[in-house]
Amino acid sequence: MPWRCGLAFLLGWWASVWLIGCGASLSPESSDRLPEPRDDAGSLAGGRFELDDPGDQTSATRYYLGYDVLRVEVPRGTVSQSETLWNHVDESVVAFAVTRRLRVNGFRIGLADPEAWPAIKAALDSAGATQTARAGLAQDDLLPFAIEVDPVSKDRTIFHYGRLGALKGSTYADSLTMLRIEHTLNPERLVEFNVRLVPEARSAHFQTALAATETGLREIPIYQGKVFTELAVQMVTPKNGIIVVGPSGRAGRQSLIGTEFFCAKRNGIEFERVFFITPRLLVRKAGTAGSLAREG
Repeated sequence: MPWRCGLAFLLGWWASVWLIGCGASLSPESSDRLPEPRDDAGSLAGGRFELDDPGDQTSATRYYLGYDVLRVEVPRGTVSQSETLWNHVDESVVAFAVTRRLRVNGFRIGLADPEAWPAIKAALDSAGATQTARAGLAQDDLLPFAIEVDPVSKDRTIFHYGRLGALKGSTYADSLTMLRIEHTLNPERLVEFNVRLVPEARSAHFQTALAATETGLREIPIYQGKVFTELAVQMVTPKNGIIVVGPSGRAGRQSLIGTEFFCAKRNGIEFERVFFITPRLLVRKAGTAGSLAREG
C-alpha cells in the first residue's frame, strides 16, 4: 500500500507528484526543453509561497524543510565528460576526501548559486535535454526524504569503493535506486540548513511499523536493501542554494554505483541524469493545522 508522507506542493508548471515510502517519483514534463524559472512559481530561481490564512500571528511558529527537485536527462557524456555545468558548481562545500571517493564511484555533488541557474539551464538546453521531471516535497516533521533516481524496479548488481578503497558489491533483487535526504534545522540560524545526502538501493516492496514522531505515532515503511553510508555527503546549504548531483567521468563502468544511479538507455539511445535539489524553509503557525507555508 502506498505510504503517503505529508503535504506535497504542486507549484505552477510542475508535474503531478506521487509520494511513496517518504520517497518521490518524479513525473516527466511534456516539454523537451527546460522551462524558464518563474519567480511566482517558487522555481529554482526563487519565489514565495504563502498561506491564504496565516491564522493567529501571535501563535508559536514551527519550521520545517521541504525540497524542490528537478531531474534532467541529457545525452551521455553531457555532464560526466564535460566541465561546462560543473564550472558553475562549488564542490569544495564537500570534504575533499569525500569528493574524491564520490568521483571514484561515479558521483559528483556540489552547490550552485541561484544566480548561476540561467547559465546552467542554457548549457543543458544547448546539449539537448531529452526529458525533465519535477517534484515538490514537504512534510511536517524531520523524517528523511528519498528521491527516486531510477523509476525502473529491477535486479541490480552494484559495486562501490569504500573508505579504504576496497571494492564491494552485492545484488539487490527487484530494487530501485534512491537518493536519501536527511536534514536538521537550527532555529537560531534559519538562513542555512544542514543537509545529508546518501545513495540507497531499496526494494520495491516494503513492510510498515509504527514509530513515534514529532506529530505523534506514524506508520513508517521498512525496506530491504542498502544505504551506502560510505558515500554519504554532509553539507551546509544556504537558503535557496541549489544542490547539484550528477555523474563523474567514471560513471558508465559496468555495475559501478554511479552507473546504476545516473546512466541508462532508452530506445537504443544512451543518456545520463543530473539532479537539482533546492531546500525550502516552510513555516506553520499554531492554529493552521494541515497548512505549511513557504518562506522566501
